[in-house]
Amino acid sequence: FSSPLFYAENIRFVCSAQLVVVKSAKLKLRNCVIISKMEDKPRMVAVAVQEGSEARFIRCSVEECFSGGGILAHGSVVEMTECEVTSCACDGLELRYGAKAIVTQCRFHRNKIGVTIVHGASATIRDCTIENNRHEGLLVQSGASVNVVGGSVRHNGKFGVTLQQHLSKLNITGCSIQDNMFWGM
Repeated sequence: FSSPLFYAENIRFVCSAQLVVVKSAKLKLRNCVIISKMEDKPRMVAVAVQEGSEARFIRCSVEECFSGGGILAHGSVVEMTECEVTSCACDGLELRYGAKAIVTQCRFHRNKIGVTIVHGASATIRDCTIENNRHEGLLVQSGASVNVVGGSVRHNGKFGVTLQQHLSKLNITGCSIQDNMFWGM
């Protein structure tokens, strides 16, 4: 990473406001827990990664985002390795407007939607577990491009994987999609 950089390790963040990674900034969190306590601020995510910034999460947990989502990336770069995002009122991870992500060995569960990728965003999701979300496990739409390799999408409340609109691209290889409420895809 080049400057400005914020690095934290082994810290528990209990937030009453968003953690925001501002334009051109770089964030690296390792072994951290982020708990959102913003019940009075509807639709606020725990971590917002703004356009032109980068964020890396290594063995982190984002949980109890009862007012909004876990991590939102807007035109930025996100890497997640061995993370867990759980109990979010909205999306566990949302990528939009050209955001790019590499997500490896992560677990998204008990959110409204596990992972949403929209508006030209792209992601590689490798060996992840997306399960027990209230709606979709994985939602891809509006020109997004996603590669899913390995892992599983299971036990979601509506659909396992939803692909909407003809400009979106979704490649799935070696991923188990099973036991979702209505359809796997």
